[in-house]
Amino acid sequence: FIQKAQDGSLIFIFDGLDEKLVHYTKDMRQQFLAELMRVFPNTHHRNESKVKIILSCRSHHFEDLKSQNGFFRGLGRDNSAQQDYRAMEILPFNSTQIQSMLTKQLGAKDSALVFQFINDNHYLSGLASHPFLLNKIAHSLPALQKLKHINSTSLYQALIEDTLSRDDEKHVLHRRHKKRLLQDLAYYLWKNKAQVLPVDDLNDWYQGWLQKNERVQAQHSTISNAELEQDLRNSTLLVRFSKSDFGFTHSSMQEFFIAQKLTKKWQESSLMTLDGNISPLTRQFILDGVILLSDKEITCLHQTLIHTLAQESTTPVAHLALDIVSTMHKHQISVPAFEVVQLSQLKLQEISIFGLNCQRLIINATELFASEWTAVTIGELHLTLSNLNKSVWRHSQIQTLHSDAELNSDSVLTSGLYQWTLTQCQFLFQYAELSARLDWHIYTAQRKVNTMESVTELEALKFMQTGH
Repeated sequence: FIQKAQDGSLIFIFDGLDEKLVHYTKDMRQQFLAELMRVFPNTHHRNESKVKIILSCRSHHFEDLKSQNGFFRGLGRDNSAQQDYRAMEILPFNSTQIQSMLTKQLGAKDSALVFQFINDNHYLSGLASHPFLLNKIAHSLPALQKLKHINSTSLYQALIEDTLSRDDEKHVLHRRHKKRLLQDLAYYLWKNKAQVLPVDDLNDWYQGWLQKNERVQAQHSTISNAELEQDLRNSTLLVRFSKSDFGFTHSSMQEFFIAQKLTKKWQESSLMTLDGNISPLTRQFILDGVILLSDKEITCLHQTLIHTLAQESTTPVAHLALDIVSTMHKHQISVPAFEVVQLSQLKLQEISIFGLNCQRLIINATELFASEWTAVTIGELHLTLSNLNKSVWRHSQIQTLHSDAELNSDSVLTSGLYQWTLTQCQFLFQYAELSARLDWHIYTAQRKVNTMESVTELEALKFMQTGH
């Protein structure tokens, strides 16, 4: 090749430079680059030669642009000049290019299915714009179709396992440690409301992480800090943004690892806690992950949900706990039986709750506008100063009602029960069995109730208003 290059016009493509550099010391890297450059004829400037070289490399292999440029220019020790090189970054694929690549790989029929799957799950569009990850998505789906459940979590698990397996030879940390590392890094970024870290901050955080994880550190005591830090950047799930900021290849990857970290914390704890709001996609990853849990993990999660919903809280964790209960019910996973569910002072408008089963539900000063309740069973409902306007209850049962609702205004809106719709529900508390036999006509001013049969002690129905 070197001899041919002296006499002709050739293009050499060396693909995956970082795959080699990761195994070399600093001096060996420069020697390796010099060896590749031997294909150039002896000219004053390489850009004058008819021979060209293309070197592909993950940009995040280097800490920053300065170290990247310094490497390719031989750290000033050879005769290379700035005009000898042109650095280029490959842009993400657009929709047309994604479809074209899938068609070439899978054929028209299978590619249409994969492309539709990507379009139906908007969080995949960002990943699919990277050819490497698009290739993984395309080849992961056939394997996923053998699973019982194909959802966001199972897809990302397959993507990450495939990615980490591909780079087995490059890893310094064991794969299981690397997954824990990425979970903790994603969680740290989320807590600090960040998506990227400057490389110095990233390295400082990593050294602190190793000190906290003594067993991991002990297994790698003979490896230098520089090699460990390089291994972190070569996780293949971290990339460099701008000059020296590092983050996950895609925000959805970060959200996936946040969801994994939170789920793991809850399995190990008797109480859920959230330090802040989670994104809709992180929530979806958590809920889809519940479907994939083992029976033992579900049992642990039961105890966490029971303790979490028994606490009076103003954090988003109660909303998420109810979503987990609903997910369990929808997928026929055993749902815990709650003694107390405390929803006081929460903002839960438009929430959908399925399959909740509790002895006592406390709703005090709670915003439940346009909420939907399906197949819920409640022993005692404590309803005080809450908004259930336009709430819909289906196939549900309440045995006892405790309410302080009073009709002191002509406006039905003040009751918090306007257009409270009840469909095929059973209410077993006395004097208020709502059935087809009763025709309610309730007038606010006159406190008049017309029924087809006599009902005693109608004071118990003061909470009812026109519009029900």
